[in-house]
Amino acid sequence: MQVQWISISVLSVSLVLLYCERVSSQQNSPIVVIDGLGTVQGTRGRTAWTDREIYKFYNIRYAEAPIGQQRFRNPVPVKPWSGVFNAVYPGKPCPQLGLNSTSDSTAEDCLTLSVYTQNITANRPVMVFIHGGAFVVGAASQYEPDYLLEKDIVLVCIQYRLGPLGFLSTGTANIPGNMAMLDMIMALEWVSSYIRFFGGDSTSVTIFGESAGGAAVSALLYSPSVREDLFHRAIIQSGSIFSPWATCKSPKEGALDIARRVNCDRPAETMEDCLRSVPALRLMEAYEDHKNTQFNITGYPDVSGACIVIGEASPFMPKHPKTLARSAFRNVELMAGTTSQEGLMFWEGVYRYGLSYKPENIQSSWELLQLIDTINERFGANSNDGSHTWHQIFSTFLSSELERANFTELLPGLVDICGNLAIKAPVLQDVTRFAHANAGKVFLYSFDYSGTPSMYNFSSANDFNYPYRNNSFHAEDLFYLFPLGQRLVQRDMEIAKTMVDLWTSFAMQGRPMAAALKHYWNPVSHFHGPYLKIGEECEERQNYFNEFSASTDKARHQRSTGIMFHSSDIDLVMQFKTIKPKDPSLVSYFILSFLRIVLVFVPQLGYIHPDEFFQSVEVVAGDEYGLEVTRTWEFNSTYPIRSMAITYFGMKIPFSLLRFVSMYTNYYLGINLRGSYVLLVFPRLLMVTLSFVNDWSLYRICRSYGLQYQFRLLTLASSYVMLVYATHTFSNSIEMALCSLLLYIVSDCMIHSNTVIYQREFLEEKYRKAQRTVEKVRFYKLKMSLPSHSLNKCVLMATLCVAGVFNRPTFILFGMPLVFHWLLRGMGTKTVSFADFNLRIMIFVLSAIPSLILFIVIDSIYYGYLTMAEIELQDIGINNFVVTPVNFIRYNIIGENTAQHGVHPFYTHVLVNVPLLYNVLGVLAIFSLLFMIYRFSTNDYTSLPRAQSFVGLMLSAIFFPIISLSLINHQEARFLIPITVPLVLLHAPKLQVGLSASYPFKRPSRLKDFLYHNLLCPAVSPKYLLKIWYTANVILTLFYGFLHQGGVYQLAEYFSRQVDVRSANVHIHLVTSHIYSMPQCFVGLPSTETLLINPDNGQKYRRTKQFFLYEYGSLDLEQLYRKLKLLIDVCEMRSISANQRYRLYLAIPSSLSEGLNDIFQNRSASLIKHSQVRVFYPHLSIEAMPKVFGQHPCGINTDVDELDDTCPIYALDDEQNPFSVGRLLKQFSSVAHQFGLILYRIEVRRIK
Repeated sequence: MQVQWISISVLSVSLVLLYCERVSSQQNSPIVVIDGLGTVQGTRGRTAWTDREIYKFYNIRYAEAPIGQQRFRNPVPVKPWSGVFNAVYPGKPCPQLGLNSTSDSTAEDCLTLSVYTQNITANRPVMVFIHGGAFVVGAASQYEPDYLLEKDIVLVCIQYRLGPLGFLSTGTANIPGNMAMLDMIMALEWVSSYIRFFGGDSTSVTIFGESAGGAAVSALLYSPSVREDLFHRAIIQSGSIFSPWATCKSPKEGALDIARRVNCDRPAETMEDCLRSVPALRLMEAYEDHKNTQFNITGYPDVSGACIVIGEASPFMPKHPKTLARSAFRNVELMAGTTSQEGLMFWEGVYRYGLSYKPENIQSSWELLQLIDTINERFGANSNDGSHTWHQIFSTFLSSELERANFTELLPGLVDICGNLAIKAPVLQDVTRFAHANAGKVFLYSFDYSGTPSMYNFSSANDFNYPYRNNSFHAEDLFYLFPLGQRLVQRDMEIAKTMVDLWTSFAMQGRPMAAALKHYWNPVSHFHGPYLKIGEECEERQNYFNEFSASTDKARHQRSTGIMFHSSDIDLVMQFKTIKPKDPSLVSYFILSFLRIVLVFVPQLGYIHPDEFFQSVEVVAGDEYGLEVTRTWEFNSTYPIRSMAITYFGMKIPFSLLRFVSMYTNYYLGINLRGSYVLLVFPRLLMVTLSFVNDWSLYRICRSYGLQYQFRLLTLASSYVMLVYATHTFSNSIEMALCSLLLYIVSDCMIHSNTVIYQREFLEEKYRKAQRTVEKVRFYKLKMSLPSHSLNKCVLMATLCVAGVFNRPTFILFGMPLVFHWLLRGMGTKTVSFADFNLRIMIFVLSAIPSLILFIVIDSIYYGYLTMAEIELQDIGINNFVVTPVNFIRYNIIGENTAQHGVHPFYTHVLVNVPLLYNVLGVLAIFSLLFMIYRFSTNDYTSLPRAQSFVGLMLSAIFFPIISLSLINHQEARFLIPITVPLVLLHAPKLQVGLSASYPFKRPSRLKDFLYHNLLCPAVSPKYLLKIWYTANVILTLFYGFLHQGGVYQLAEYFSRQVDVRSANVHIHLVTSHIYSMPQCFVGLPSTETLLINPDNGQKYRRTKQFFLYEYGSLDLEQLYRKLKLLIDVCEMRSISANQRYRLYLAIPSSLSEGLNDIFQNRSASLIKHSQVRVFYPHLSIEAMPKVFGQHPCGINTDVDELDDTCPIYALDDEQNPFSVGRLLKQFSSVAHQFGLILYRIEVRRIK
């Protein structure tokens, strides 16, 4: 079955890796002299995590070759050898299908073991591993010591005869069966005799094995043929002597069938001779045919040739362990357990080989009954009265699931049934028997971790698909004990270290311990526990019977939360786990969060867009401090389109408090809290506080859905969207926080509602099935005590939506899919009907009315539509109210209006803005969606995410706004920042685990193989994805946070000082070009619009305007010169006529200084002149990019050089050599000078 191909694949990888070691030097190889046997020479190696040196001794023979007449006979101890035995390289595996070596004549000479140690003179506990593989595949060389030898133990991995060569039984002394089990005993005897020469303690031996190896360990515990001193502790992993596949029911009949298939069906003696002469490969093929045929007919009970024989001629197991009395149990310490989803491999075996029809086609519970009967028959678990089947159905499926008879819903239950029959119940049988006999010495666990490495690749399966994710399948625990060729990411490595701690501490002390355990792991004290749930957070639980429904419970949870999706891309995202807080990602997150706050105080001088100030800070500063400000057209009282409600609560109230505090700090401490720095930093401090709403929402969503939150938080915090946009006073940043909070509320309501719905359905079913009135009353009370799910947090959601729409009406596009999911939750179940949907809409609308009225009243009062006098007189009509979002929408639906602010192609958001904001994360999101659509169009999906699912919620929260906003002809990147949190939630893990955890293509090809192995696979893609992500965000943070338009604030702050020191009759005129609008609030001038009263005479007056700002955008320099000429002419006329002194300044990017200088020299030599006052660094205008080859400032104005020590470079320039050091340094200095905002004083050139 599939386990064979899994083991063969892992074995092949191991052999290739080990072959590569042959090229290494054998110098200083360890040599061990074994008294009574001979000398062996090994090789050196290193452990995986701490790079400890270890010694490896491969392929040491413990028994003579079982070939010729020794085939099917008991093993013979190895004879001493002369010389030095070369134990540097692994030996060949025992004969098995799928390996070329099986055809070799010496293939059966395979009874060897490998010894791994750190110190050959020590006396350390020994761990002997027995590999699995259904007793038909596997080899010692697969299991390297790189993890386990991080601890002070000696590891031994043994090989034994496989398939019919190790288990065939004719019931006679010549072929008694159980030869492989006797091989294991002889290997243990070798360990007992000789392990001391390798630094091992023969009085402290622990045997452990997985799957068939676990069944072998279980059998060795019960066999009377095993000496008491051969081992002292045992670990059983996913296997047991009680498993139906581990023992043979009819060994002789199976032997006869295999003999017939190799033409050896003849009398006993001649048949045995014939079987000894059959090539090993042909014998293996005959067994495979026998197994597939018998399994399809009757199942495991009639499969022989690779299972343990009970009784008969073999002395190994005279009676089945179930007949043994308590006194027959060994006094050993035992640790045993299973993986969470053991049954999938066994269900796949039933699916592929045990059924004559496709179970996907079942349409009723009757067909399910027949299917479960067939499963029980295949595992030999049928009961004549059907009670066993009825109990399985009753305890596994809900009646609603039986009524729907949907195969996808029923599949996890089938997996649980197979896993319970094949592994879990048998292992629990071992545990309870030994716990009863050896109280306090037995430990039980369940491995439930879904990491990067996996045994199964369902995306490539054409006829079998298990749609549920984040499972722990059979044998996946081995990835965390041995390096099996698949890369471990950081969180996988933490689990591996925990596993190694548990296994080795048990081997050394008889008590499993690990640093990750919060509490002591208690031994089994009841027939159902306690047991340890091993995962990213290990915890002790009490009832192991809950593990019997692990697949069903997990699948129901995934269906209810929507974390069930047929895409390898989404599989990487929905990691259904919680990482321990010590994850280094969390430390990095807190560092970046602190950096977010620090960048507010530095401060960031970057100026992303004028809306950062003119939609909030400029207006509030003017209202609260009475400063001269610029009110944009959006705040026109005639047709206002910007609401002041959010700004009022978010900034006006804090500014009022700051103004109040400022009076005291200024009086008592001499600290002025009204300066330009405070006006810049204080609003940003409010925004950075609000920005942590995004972090909190993401964290709460991850915790609610069991997702790993550390790396998602780190990804969010490292984004320049959070470091720059979220800390600036954009209405988009407020919109992002409101969207994140709404996303959390909707997500929480969905999972809460689904939980309540499923609990209600479950209790209703229990109520119907209850036989006694007392039980009915109890279930009815429980059902009625369930919390309401329909109206949960409705008022808060409605208020958030109203606030979001008044802040930015585009919130409708971001909030609509979230509210839609909230309205739809639970639809389609018996508990929620269409009437509930209508009720939810009504309640939502009613809940929104109070906040809607409040916001409308605030705006109406602010813009003067509603006055206090009208309120007192109750003279209020419809015209007294203004609804700013309606005005906003009416304005922006007209294409000519939005075109005034810039016209962009419809694809700008998708192809430019998303990659610009989120670089590789945005590209991954877009390609994931396209790949999803492609797979659906090619019928590669069995289903897409449900509308009510978590994945569906995140996809709609990302792409509905993008698509909708793309229909508007004005598209700026900041419009999309509210999708940040859902984007990080859904796609951030791809940066860590890669683009595709499994082969994503349905049909392989050379090109696809190349793309996967060199670009997409987890071993390659995370390396460059993370580098691109962090590098891009650092660059963009520096660009938008400090460089882009960085001189504008410095310019305003400079003039705030100039205004303070100027004479009262001096007017200042400032002309700007090729830079963003300068917020006048930073200049700090009192408003000229405020009406004042003279206290002496009571006369009303307004201040005279003394600072004039002229903004000419990206005006051509020639036109700019004409504007300056006209302006200075006007100033000169006023100076002469009214004796009004003036100062005229020009601020432009330094990159334009050369061109401006040329114009002034050519056009105004006798009229006006310009002199450099100051340069503000850093500054970069996209409209005036620096020139790579430009004139050095010293060549323009030799009196001024803002960057020290560069003027001498100009003198060093060698005009004859363009590559001289002086020329290159001068050119570099020229470019550096252009990253500034230059301020000129413009004056009339006066003749002396």
